[in-house]
Amino acid sequence: MDEAAEPRQLSTMKIVLSANTSWNILNFRAGLVRAFLSDGHEVVVLAPQDLATGNVERLGCKHLSIAIDSHGTSPVRDMRLLFRYVSALRAERPDVFLGFTIKPNIYGSLACAFLGIPVINNISGLGTAFMDRGAVNSIARMLYRIALHKSARVFFQNGDDRQLFCENRLISRHQALLLPGSGVNLERFAPTPVKRTDSRITFLMIARLLIDKGVEEYAKAAKQIIARFPHARFQLMGPLDPHNPRAVPAEILNAWVANGIVEYVGEQADVRPAIAAVD
Repeated sequence: MDEAAEPRQLSTMKIVLSANTSWNILNFRAGLVRAFLSDGHEVVVLAPQDLATGNVERLGCKHLSIAIDSHGTSPVRDMRLLFRYVSALRAERPDVFLGFTIKPNIYGSLACAFLGIPVINNISGLGTAFMDRGAVNSIARMLYRIALHKSARVFFQNGDDRQLFCENRLISRHQALLLPGSGVNLERFAPTPVKRTDSRITFLMIARLLIDKGVEEYAKAAKQIIARFPHARFQLMGPLDPHNPRAVPAEILNAWVANGIVEYVGEQADVRPAIAAVD
Protein backbone atom coordinates (compact mmCIF):
# COMPACT_ATOMS: atom_id res chain seq x y z
CA MET A 1 0.00 0.00 0.00
CA ASP A 2 1.45 3.34 -1.05
CA GLU A 3 -1.08 5.48 0.78
CA ALA A 4 -1.57 5.57 4.56
CA ALA A 5 -4.08 2.95 5.63
CA GLU A 6 -7.37 4.52 6.66
CA PRO A 7 -9.41 3.05 9.53
CA ARG A 8 -12.45 1.16 8.27
CA GLN A 9 -15.72 3.00 8.74
CA LEU A 10 -17.73 0.51 10.80
CA SER A 11 -20.70 0.95 13.10
CA THR A 12 -18.66 -0.71 15.84
CA MET A 13 -14.95 -1.38 15.93
CA LYS A 14 -12.35 -3.16 17.99
CA ILE A 15 -9.88 -0.46 19.05
CA VAL A 16 -6.50 -1.12 20.64
CA LEU A 17 -4.92 1.64 22.72
CA SER A 18 -1.28 1.18 23.68
CA ALA A 19 1.02 3.20 25.93
CA ASN A 20 4.18 2.54 27.92
CA THR A 21 2.23 2.25 31.21
CA SER A 22 -1.30 1.39 32.24
CA TRP A 23 -1.06 4.46 34.49
CA ASN A 24 -0.74 6.62 31.36
CA ILE A 25 -3.97 5.22 29.91
CA LEU A 26 -5.84 5.60 33.21
CA ASN A 27 -4.73 9.18 33.86
CA PHE A 28 -4.76 10.63 30.35
CA ARG A 29 -7.04 8.43 28.20
CA ALA A 30 -9.79 7.23 30.55
CA GLY A 31 -12.26 9.70 29.03
CA LEU A 32 -11.40 8.47 25.54
CA VAL A 33 -11.87 4.84 26.61
CA ARG A 34 -15.27 5.64 28.15
CA ALA A 35 -16.33 7.52 25.02
CA PHE A 36 -15.42 4.60 22.76
CA LEU A 37 -17.23 2.15 25.04
CA SER A 38 -20.33 4.35 25.20
CA ASP A 39 -20.41 4.38 21.39
CA GLY A 40 -20.49 0.58 21.40
CA HIS A 41 -16.90 -0.11 20.41
CA GLU A 42 -14.75 -2.87 21.88
CA VAL A 43 -11.64 -1.44 23.56
CA VAL A 44 -8.44 -3.32 24.30
CA VAL A 45 -5.63 -1.66 26.27
CA LEU A 46 -2.19 -3.07 25.47
CA ALA A 47 0.19 -1.83 28.16
CA PRO A 48 2.49 -3.11 30.91
CA GLN A 49 0.98 -4.44 34.11
CA ASP A 50 1.24 -1.90 36.93
CA LEU A 51 -0.72 -0.57 39.90
CA ALA A 52 -3.24 1.11 37.57
CA THR A 53 -4.11 -2.05 35.62
CA GLY A 54 -7.09 -3.00 37.80
CA ASN A 55 -8.61 0.46 37.48
CA VAL A 56 -8.10 0.36 33.70
CA GLU A 57 -10.06 -2.89 33.55
CA ARG A 58 -12.78 -1.35 35.73
CA LEU A 59 -13.35 1.21 32.97
CA GLY A 60 -14.95 -1.71 31.12
CA CYS A 61 -12.20 -2.52 28.61
CA LYS A 62 -9.96 -5.53 28.14
CA HIS A 63 -6.36 -5.24 29.33
CA LEU A 64 -3.50 -7.18 27.74
CA SER A 65 -0.11 -7.00 29.41
CA ILE A 66 2.99 -6.31 27.32
CA ALA A 67 6.48 -5.81 28.71
CA ILE A 68 8.01 -2.48 27.58
CA ASP A 69 11.47 -1.26 28.58
CA SER A 70 10.50 2.40 28.35
CA HIS A 71 13.94 3.93 28.90
CA GLY A 72 16.13 1.15 27.50
CA THR A 73 18.11 1.42 24.26
CA SER A 74 18.90 -2.27 23.75
CA PRO A 75 18.19 -3.31 20.12
CA VAL A 76 17.65 -6.90 21.28
CA ARG A 77 14.98 -5.92 23.82
CA ASP A 78 13.32 -3.63 21.31
CA MET A 79 13.18 -6.41 18.70
CA ARG A 80 11.55 -8.62 21.31
CA LEU A 81 9.02 -5.84 21.91
CA LEU A 82 8.26 -5.69 18.19
CA PHE A 83 7.60 -9.43 18.13
CA ARG A 84 5.35 -9.08 21.20
CA TYR A 85 3.32 -6.44 19.38
CA VAL A 86 3.04 -8.61 16.26
CA SER A 87 1.90 -11.57 18.35
CA ALA A 88 -0.66 -9.60 20.40
CA LEU A 89 -2.09 -7.68 17.44
CA ARG A 90 -2.26 -10.76 15.23
CA ALA A 91 -4.32 -12.46 17.94
CA GLU A 92 -6.63 -9.47 18.51
CA ARG A 93 -6.96 -8.28 14.91
CA PRO A 94 -8.27 -4.80 15.82
CA ASP A 95 -9.87 -2.46 13.32
CA VAL A 96 -7.55 0.36 14.39
CA PHE A 97 -4.50 0.84 16.63
CA LEU A 98 -4.04 4.03 18.68
CA GLY A 99 -0.47 4.55 19.83
CA PHE A 100 0.70 6.80 22.68
CA THR A 101 4.30 7.34 23.92
CA ILE A 102 7.41 6.62 21.91
CA LYS A 103 7.86 2.83 21.93
CA PRO A 104 4.20 1.94 21.34
CA ASN A 105 4.14 4.53 18.57
CA ILE A 106 7.22 3.04 16.93
CA TYR A 107 7.01 -0.71 17.51
CA GLY A 108 3.23 -0.91 17.63
CA SER A 109 3.03 0.97 14.33
CA LEU A 110 5.68 -1.29 12.74
CA ALA A 111 3.73 -4.36 13.82
CA CYS A 112 0.52 -2.88 12.39
CA ALA A 113 2.22 -2.10 9.08
CA PHE A 114 3.29 -5.75 8.87
CA LEU A 115 -0.23 -6.96 9.72
CA GLY A 116 -2.14 -4.40 7.63
CA ILE A 117 -3.86 -2.76 10.62
CA PRO A 118 -4.69 0.99 10.34
CA VAL A 119 -2.81 3.22 12.78
CA ILE A 120 -3.45 6.57 14.46
CA ASN A 121 -0.62 8.00 16.56
CA ASN A 122 -0.62 10.63 19.28
CA ILE A 123 2.70 12.37 19.98
CA SER A 124 2.18 14.44 23.11
CA GLY A 125 5.90 15.21 23.48
CA LEU A 126 9.24 14.31 22.00
CA GLY A 127 10.69 12.48 24.99
CA THR A 128 14.28 12.15 26.11
CA ALA A 129 15.44 10.58 22.83
CA PHE A 130 15.10 13.95 21.10
CA MET A 131 17.04 15.72 23.86
CA ASP A 132 20.11 13.68 22.94
CA ARG A 133 22.10 15.14 20.05
CA GLY A 134 23.98 11.95 19.34
CA ALA A 135 23.20 8.50 17.99
CA VAL A 136 20.05 8.01 20.07
CA ASN A 137 18.46 11.08 18.46
CA SER A 138 19.37 9.89 14.95
CA ILE A 139 18.07 6.39 15.60
CA ALA A 140 14.81 7.72 17.08
CA ARG A 141 14.22 9.89 14.00
CA MET A 142 14.95 7.01 11.65
CA LEU A 143 12.60 4.68 13.53
CA TYR A 144 9.82 7.28 13.58
CA ARG A 145 10.21 7.87 9.83
CA ILE A 146 9.87 4.15 9.09
CA ALA A 147 7.17 3.39 11.66
CA LEU A 148 4.83 6.30 10.91
CA HIS A 149 5.08 6.02 7.13
CA LYS A 150 1.70 4.30 6.80
CA SER A 151 -0.11 5.92 9.72
CA ALA A 152 -3.52 7.30 8.78
CA ARG A 153 -3.08 10.28 11.11
CA VAL A 154 -0.44 11.52 13.52
CA PHE A 155 -1.81 13.86 16.17
CA PHE A 156 0.46 16.35 17.92
CA GLN A 157 -0.20 18.46 21.00
CA ASN A 158 2.57 20.94 20.29
CA GLY A 159 2.92 22.97 17.11
CA ASP A 160 6.71 22.95 17.27
CA ASP A 161 6.74 19.15 17.47
CA ARG A 162 4.50 18.91 14.42
CA GLN A 163 6.74 21.32 12.52
CA LEU A 164 9.87 19.36 13.48
CA PHE A 165 8.39 16.07 12.24
CA CYS A 166 7.20 17.60 8.98
CA GLU A 167 10.33 19.63 8.22
CA ASN A 168 12.55 16.62 8.88
CA ARG A 169 10.27 14.48 6.72
CA LEU A 170 9.55 12.03 9.50
CA ILE A 171 5.92 12.20 8.32
CA SER A 172 4.07 13.91 5.48
CA ARG A 173 2.11 17.10 6.15
CA HIS A 174 -1.22 15.51 5.21
CA GLN A 175 -0.77 13.02 8.06
CA ALA A 176 -0.14 15.65 10.75
CA LEU A 177 -2.93 17.22 12.79
CA LEU A 178 -2.67 19.46 15.86
CA LEU A 179 -4.75 18.90 19.00
CA PRO A 180 -5.18 21.56 21.70
CA GLY A 181 -4.00 19.09 24.35
CA SER A 182 -5.15 15.93 26.10
CA GLY A 183 -8.01 17.78 27.77
CA VAL A 184 -9.08 18.22 31.38
CA ASN A 185 -12.20 16.78 33.00
CA LEU A 186 -13.77 19.98 34.33
CA GLU A 187 -16.20 18.06 36.51
CA ARG A 188 -13.39 16.22 38.28
CA PHE A 189 -11.06 19.24 38.30
CA ALA A 190 -13.39 22.10 39.20
CA PRO A 191 -11.99 25.38 40.59
CA THR A 192 -12.30 25.63 44.36
CA PRO A 193 -11.58 28.54 46.70
CA VAL A 194 -8.28 28.35 48.57
CA LYS A 195 -8.74 27.02 52.09
CA ARG A 196 -6.22 29.35 53.67
CA THR A 197 -4.83 28.41 57.09
CA ASP A 198 -2.27 31.24 57.31
CA SER A 199 -1.07 34.27 55.36
CA ARG A 200 1.75 32.46 53.55
CA ILE A 201 1.58 32.25 49.75
CA THR A 202 2.05 28.64 48.66
CA PHE A 203 3.11 27.47 45.20
CA LEU A 204 2.78 23.88 43.98
CA MET A 205 4.44 22.17 41.04
CA ILE A 206 3.07 18.77 40.01
CA ALA A 207 5.34 16.85 37.62
CA ARG A 208 7.47 13.81 37.11
CA LEU A 209 10.80 14.81 38.60
CA LEU A 210 12.69 15.11 35.32
CA ILE A 211 15.12 17.83 34.26
CA ASP A 212 13.08 18.37 31.07
CA LYS A 213 9.94 19.20 33.06
CA GLY A 214 11.49 22.40 34.42
CA VAL A 215 11.93 21.17 37.99
CA GLU A 216 15.39 22.76 38.29
CA GLU A 217 14.01 26.10 37.07
CA TYR A 218 11.23 25.84 39.65
CA ALA A 219 13.77 25.31 42.44
CA LYS A 220 15.92 28.18 41.17
CA ALA A 221 12.90 30.52 41.08
CA ALA A 222 11.91 29.36 44.57
CA LYS A 223 15.36 30.16 45.93
CA GLN A 224 15.29 33.67 44.44
CA ILE A 225 11.79 34.46 45.72
CA ILE A 226 12.38 33.05 49.21
CA ALA A 227 15.44 35.30 49.49
CA ARG A 228 13.10 38.30 49.16
CA PHE A 229 9.94 36.84 50.70
CA PRO A 230 11.00 34.28 53.34
CA HIS A 231 7.43 33.25 54.15
CA ALA A 232 6.71 31.98 50.61
CA ARG A 233 6.34 28.21 50.32
CA PHE A 234 7.19 26.07 47.31
CA GLN A 235 5.84 22.54 47.21
CA LEU A 236 6.89 19.88 44.75
CA MET A 237 4.76 16.81 44.02
CA GLY A 238 5.53 13.91 41.74
CA PRO A 239 7.31 10.59 41.40
CA LEU A 240 11.07 10.13 41.41
CA ASP A 241 12.11 8.11 38.37
CA PRO A 242 15.64 6.81 39.08
CA HIS A 243 15.65 4.67 35.91
CA ASN A 244 15.15 7.69 33.66
CA PRO A 245 18.45 9.24 32.50
CA ARG A 246 16.88 12.71 32.76
CA ALA A 247 15.65 12.24 36.33
CA VAL A 248 16.47 14.80 39.04
CA PRO A 249 19.05 13.03 41.25
CA ALA A 250 17.76 12.19 44.74
CA GLU A 251 20.72 13.96 46.35
CA ILE A 252 19.82 17.23 44.58
CA LEU A 253 16.18 16.94 45.68
CA ASN A 254 17.32 16.20 49.25
CA ALA A 255 19.55 19.29 49.17
CA TRP A 256 16.65 21.50 48.06
CA VAL A 257 14.56 20.18 50.94
CA ALA A 258 17.37 20.48 53.49
CA ASN A 259 18.01 24.09 52.46
CA GLY A 260 14.33 25.01 52.76
CA ILE A 261 13.92 25.74 49.04
CA VAL A 262 11.13 23.28 48.36
CA GLU A 263 8.87 20.98 50.35
CA TYR A 264 8.71 17.59 48.66
CA VAL A 265 5.25 16.12 49.24
CA GLY A 266 5.86 12.90 47.30
CA GLU A 267 3.52 11.26 44.84
CA GLN A 268 -0.26 11.31 45.36
CA ALA A 269 -2.93 9.38 43.50
CA ASP A 270 -5.45 12.23 43.86
CA VAL A 271 -3.89 15.67 43.46
CA ARG A 272 -7.10 17.66 43.93
CA PRO A 273 -6.83 18.21 47.72
CA ALA A 274 -3.28 19.48 47.29
CA ILE A 275 -4.35 21.87 44.53
CA ALA A 276 -7.24 23.17 46.65
CA ALA A 277 -4.90 23.90 49.56
CA VAL A 278 -2.43 26.14 47.67
CA ASP A 279 -2.48 29.52 45.99
